[in-house]
Amino acid sequence: MPTSLPGLRSAVLGDLPLHVTADDGVDWAVEDLTGWRASPATTVQVTQKPAGHGGWATGRPRLTPRQMELRIFIAAPTPDAMDTAYERLLAAVSTGPVVLQVTEGELTRQTVVYRNGDVLPVAESDYEATYSVPLIAPDPRRYGDEVLTELYLPSSTGGLTFPITFPISFGATVISGTARLDNPGTIAAPLRLVVYGPVSQPQITVTDDAGGTWTLAYSGDVAAGDWLDIDTEAATVLYNGQASRRSLLSGDWPAVPAGGADVAFRAPVYSPTARLVVVHRAAWM
Repeated sequence: MPTSLPGLRSAVLGDLPLHVTADDGVDWAVEDLTGWRASPATTVQVTQKPAGHGGWATGRPRLTPRQMELRIFIAAPTPDAMDTAYERLLAAVSTGPVVLQVTEGELTRQTVVYRNGDVLPVAESDYEATYSVPLIAPDPRRYGDEVLTELYLPSSTGGLTFPITFPISFGATVISGTARLDNPGTIAAPLRLVVYGPVSQPQITVTDDAGGTWTLAYSGDVAAGDWLDIDTEAATVLYNGQASRRSLLSGDWPAVPAGGADVAFRAPVYSPTARLVVVHRAAWM
């Protein structure tokens, strides 16, 4: 098995660890990852006011893609091992997309990248070289691991019943149909919402800590054994992963802001087996 090398930062490009001593004796080390800790520019454009100070911002600013340069030092026991390591690096980032995962201390985050130029080697000898790999992440956010949250429609069973008989039992099982979605990052993160039937006209509401509310209401039915897959980033609504049902969904696309939000699952008619699976991740800009 590969042995991790000491250091603050380690990375994995696809299935290629970049901060280890591999089984073939090749040492891999990340020398630098320019652009990883930086925050990309925004798309904001400001037009000067003709009769006043300052200007008007046009549109809603968005982050531009994240530009990075990955510098990798490779030390091999033989020239042949060096050639093999280089080919492994090229294969790992041939064209993309590929997941780049970076660990700093106890924090691991990832993004999807493409190669964005030539991979340029600087050879120090037949056994050692530094490779520069230009990368671009179309989605500039750096994400944590996926978190799955499962909700059922609100219900309550048990508790006191009348007429009261002794001994009295106060126990009750309450399903609230709500859950907390944490986002310890610095920017809002998209959601994937999967509704499993049977359920008619399900509604999903996301409420942030400032009281902002987003509700998605589906005007159709989800039959038993079927599911409705809602992707708030791609703005898609697929029935059983295939047929579009975008026309049956109304409301604003929700996200989980930095800090977190609450999510609620509701429907006009109760169904004990209907459920909502929420998939979200923390996100950093």
